[in-house]
Amino acid sequence: LTLILTEGFGVNPIPVETFTAFRELSGKLACIDGTTHIRSRSLRPEIIVPL
Repeated sequence: LTLILTEGFGVNPIPVETFTAFRELSGKLACIDGTTHIRSRSLRPEIIVPL
């Protein structure tokens, strides 16, 4: 199971732009890569959705 958190975790609301983008992509096929290298900051999690 891969879970990617964006802004809006905790007491801060998710930005409207981020929420709108995810809502528009709802139901579409997506690839999620949760791989990270936190110390080197060279690899971050990503969500890829073909348009």
